[in-house]
Amino acid sequence: MAYGAVLSGAWSPERMAIAWVAVELLLNQAKNWLNDWRDCGSDRRHPRKGVRPAAAGRMPATWLPWLCALRAAAGLALLGYAWPAAAPVAGLLLAVQLVYDLAAKRIPLANAAVAAWGAVIRFALGFAAVAGMWPGALACALVYAQRVAIYVAGYTAEGSYLTQCRVPVPRKEYTLLNGRVRYGHRHHPIGGHRIHHGHGSDHSAVGLPVGCGAGSGCATLCAASLRRQKAGGATR
Repeated sequence: MAYGAVLSGAWSPERMAIAWVAVELLLNQAKNWLNDWRDCGSDRRHPRKGVRPAAAGRMPATWLPWLCALRAAAGLALLGYAWPAAAPVAGLLLAVQLVYDLAAKRIPLANAAVAAWGAVIRFALGFAAVAGMWPGALACALVYAQRVAIYVAGYTAEGSYLTQCRVPVPRKEYTLLNGRVRYGHRHHPIGGHRIHHGHGSDHSAVGLPVGCGAGSGCATLCAASLRRQKAGGATR
């Protein structure tokens, strides 16, 4: 769409570059800092996300909401300069992230339903940049349905991964897989037994240190431990 807008002569390359930086790099990506701030505690216990700067202790977590606000304000100001009519619509990206993080993140299906609106907003902005008009309801509905399906699949895969690793990360997205039980807070049948994992017990049960932030190495240890336990159960 960016190429189309430039080639059609409707937008100059400079204006399109400014608008893209404002929407994608500043406004849309600001949500990641808000998310990292909200999830900092649980990210420290996550096999992969423990390497994030705030979770790993390489920067104060209290900086993140301020950095998010500054990044979003810069995006709105830049977009107001390059494309004033789109600034209110782009600002909805921030509203979507606030609703997602503060209310919908831990509700199965609702988390995907809210998060998908961000893709619709970005699609509408790109469409308007090329066509000079906002997209119709059917086009937006198709984009929305596609993103809901992707998010549901992604959250379910993450839930399956954390359940297999038995890692207690209570503030992650809930999914259809374990929507009523927090990750790591259920009985898992391993090798013919049922092992209960409650608060503080999950990492020790699989030989992983509490607060492990070793990234893929932690996940490898988890997988190796599962294989050992399954092999042990098969010999009993």
